[in-house]
Amino acid sequence: MLKAGAMAYAIIISLVLGLFLGMFLLLQSNSRLLQERSFIAGELLTTHSSATDYFLKDFGTNLNNSSKAIDVLSNGIYSTGKMKNWGVYKVGIVSTFFKNDSITKAYLLGEKQVDDNLALYLTDYDKPLNMVGLATIKGDAKLPRSGIKRGNISNVGKRAPVLLDGTRLVSSKTLPRLKEEVFFEEQTIDKKIAEFSEQKTVTNPFTKTTLKIDSTGRPVISNMTLEGNIVLKSLDTLIIKNSNTIENIVIDAPVVIFEEGFSGNAQVYASKRIELRKNSVLKYPSSLFIDGDEDELMEINIGENSQVLGGV
Repeated sequence: MLKAGAMAYAIIISLVLGLFLGMFLLLQSNSRLLQERSFIAGELLTTHSSATDYFLKDFGTNLNNSSKAIDVLSNGIYSTGKMKNWGVYKVGIVSTFFKNDSITKAYLLGEKQVDDNLALYLTDYDKPLNMVGLATIKGDAKLPRSGIKRGNISNVGKRAPVLLDGTRLVSSKTLPRLKEEVFFEEQTIDKKIAEFSEQKTVTNPFTKTTLKIDSTGRPVISNMTLEGNIVLKSLDTLIIKNSNTIENIVIDAPVVIFEEGFSGNAQVYASKRIELRKNSVLKYPSSLFIDGDEDELMEINIGENSQVLGGV
């Protein structure tokens, strides 16, 4: 009986020791796996950062829609870069991958102007440019031969000490042709604004297909967050309230009006009128573009104490 009990006791101890040993080996294996994954994640981030710098030098030059995979740091981790147009700007997409792990990021790109850096071009219709209040043109400007004239508006007493802080050049009777074309991705996912009645936040990465939201019949957009690869389109007037959060989207409508106090980032395309009411900011990279029937009046109105950080 004693020998049998001792044998059973030894077996139990062996099982317990085996269990603990197995757990120890499993923990050690998981620890090595976590260390390896942590190392790979760090290498991916480092490589992606270097690949982004590498491809940013090529965006807009010799890099078109895609590029072959390259090993930027010679560490066995490959990266690709591609570029697509987004309105008057460009989007660069950089992907870095190793086995089943990958990082993909999109960057909205502006362009550095190296020539023809004009703050304003006003066609010469034999009439001067009238400026009132504290309005000042900062940068070179091509203006009519009749030049700049101080105007008067009731209840506006203050005057800017300098009307043009730059070089005055002479314009012609026609606008110069735009060097950049306005371009949108042909492939889109089309939705109606009503489909987002219960969804106040809509985001769409530039790595995905463009989302086009038709707001025809709903003129006022309020209390929404719209971010990324989105075109907000309407066949009527669109009023953008200051309760919206808007980042990097395109707005396309005949008339677009931003409520007083609005702040956001967007490219706006209209055929009749764009109005940015006072105390509003369109952050960089934004743009205002108007193109319609030459026989109709087209106008861009920028209110008092408002800013457009981008192209007009």
